[in-house]
Amino acid sequence: VVLRLHFLVVLWVLHSLAVLLVHRVVWRLHSLVVLWVLHSLVDLLVHRVVLPLHSFVALHSLVVLLVHRVVLSLHSLVDYLAHYFSVPLAPVVSG
Repeated sequence: VVLRLHFLVVLWVLHSLAVLLVHRVVWRLHSLVVLWVLHSLVDLLVHRVVLPLHSFVALHSLVVLLVHRVVLSLHSLVDYLAHYFSVPLAPVVSG
């Protein structure tokens, strides 16, 4: 009877250790799967939303820079032409 009881206790301890090990492994795998899913969702979000938005912002900045350069160049040209072709309205009296 004692030997059988000892055998059952050993079996119960081994079973408990196996269950604990399986739970730890499964929990760890579950955590890894959850992390992988979250990583995939973030990766998808970055590729679908952030990168196109970044490209749009970069393109917008380039267009703004180009427009500013053109407008400043035209402004400088108009100033130069206005100064070059300007005729004084009244004679300059030095005195």
